Amino acid sequence: MKFNRLFYDDHLSLRNLSKKKVILSIFIGLLSALVIYSFSYVLRETMRVMSFELALYPNIINEADRGFYNLFFAGLSIILGNSIAVSFLFSQPQDLMSSRSPKRKRILNEQIFLNFNFAYWFGKLGLLFGAFSMCCMSFPFSSIPKYVALLLVIVLYLESFKTLGRVLKKKKWKFILIHTLLLFLLSFGISKIDVITYKAIDEIALEANPIVDLPNSFFYQERHERYYPTVTFKVLQNDQNKIIIRNELNEEIQINNIHSEINRVRNSFYREELIDFLEVKVSVDKNIELYYIKQIEAQFYTSGQYSITYNVYNEDDSTRNFKLNGFSKKITPDVIQFRPKDKSFDPPLVPAIQYYASFKDTLNVYVEKVIMIDDMIVPKEFLIKKFKNQFGQDRAVNFIISNETSYQDYIITLSAYFKAIHELREKEQTVFDEYRSSKAYYDEQKKLRDKYPIRTIESYNK
Repeated sequence: MKFNRLFYDDHLSLRNLSKKKVILSIFIGLLSALVIYSFSYVLRETMRVMSFELALYPNIINEADRGFYNLFFAGLSIILGNSIAVSFLFSQPQDLMSSRSPKRKRILNEQIFLNFNFAYWFGKLGLLFGAFSMCCMSFPFSSIPKYVALLLVIVLYLESFKTLGRVLKKKKWKFILIHTLLLFLLSFGISKIDVITYKAIDEIALEANPIVDLPNSFFYQERHERYYPTVTFKVLQNDQNKIIIRNELNEEIQINNIHSEINRVRNSFYREELIDFLEVKVSVDKNIELYYIKQIEAQFYTSGQYSITYNVYNEDDSTRNFKLNGFSKKITPDVIQFRPKDKSFDPPLVPAIQYYASFKDTLNVYVEKVIMIDDMIVPKEFLIKKFKNQFGQDRAVNFIISNETSYQDYIITLSAYFKAIHELREKEQTVFDEYRSSKAYYDEQKKLRDKYPIRTIESYNK
């Protein structure tokens, strides 16, 4: 039995609410939801743009993930806007002689607690993830985080109905069903609003720092912090299938200008003794013909650059945008055969370094889509085992390429050979040093390299 008194009335009827206040509450709720959604959208895009300067490649969000991001933020915005609307709807001026309803007070307290506490918690968590995603690691939106995000929206919505459901009484579930459907439709509609023209931002970012479709690889070297100078070239294809070379300044250069580019980088060193330690890295689209890449390597060789680092695809989703994997290879004199016939196209050869590649026999490897080793077709998954079985201390591996050889085919085959040799070395390794600086580690590695040397030559099968 309930008692209605002058200063206490536990009864709360929705029919007593004025239509004007209901309409005004809906308007305030929708306006608040749009403001919250717009703020979240702009903040996300701001962090994404800020990451362009810190990451290897611009963080381009695909349409499926962007749609889910927008729907998630729209859902949160609608629920928070709904909470603001409910708070305004059940708020009223109080004077000393007016009756007070505990239910009304609990509803208001719940909505205020919901808004401020959730916004505070979610803001801290969002800024933490945003800061890490700008500089250190990515957080892929896989299936599990999507389920967590969906659960968060559901729990937040139900939390806003704890006391409000008692007021609705018999029609509670019907009202919740209609209200949920309405909020979902509003969330879906708001999620289609692009506050910022992100496609224009993406186009500018990709023009300034194009993403290269790097090849997959069986092997990559752990890169330890070094203070040697490096220079990186990007080789990719545009929409017209034209091959483009870009330097570190994102300037498009011609293949016959590589010699000048190398000299420009060398002349920029303030310490002359570091010139010989210049490391040249290439990020190459995996679908480009290998013959063209070998022409570029010939330009490196004629410029006095005798080693190259191939950047390869990073399989780790969380570090892919911040860490480049790759492995280094010596550029041998065999690459000269790939120079164009027009000698005026190339700079004059510099005095070559001594190349000690003594061997007694060769292992012929035909590198195309179908890889053949000594006239036997070898599936790619068996390449490492095949190279181990065919290893000889006085044997060189002759990679025979043709006009049909793609850069991906070459990297897969070459990395399988490198992986096989390193596994043979690791099998007999006894000294381990995290920093690779002790004399014992250095001496053992030298013996292992002498026992299991990497010897490669290359031939062009026209």
